[in-house]
Amino acid sequence: MRVLLVEDNASDAMVAQAAVERAAFGPAEILRADTLAKAIAIASSSEVHLVLLDLNLPDSHDLTTLERMRATARCPIIVITSEDWPGLD
Repeated sequence: MRVLLVEDNASDAMVAQAAVERAAFGPAEILRADTLAKAIAIASSSEVHLVLLDLNLPDSHDLTTLERMRATARCPIIVITSEDWPGLD
């Protein structure tokens, strides 16, 4: 399984990577990008089975990030963010 972790915060990326490694049902290759541009390049050139996507990156913010990633990735995308979203308690 190849997981693309899109996270610009190094500490958050380490936590997410550790969680993926613990939860994987077999070997998982984790690719990391800290910008949306890098993530799109990876998703375009590699077979990715799952994307873990932070919505607020240096080069993209909020749901625009998800929309742009969905246009490229041909796999499930799970949004991970530390932002508070109104109505999501």
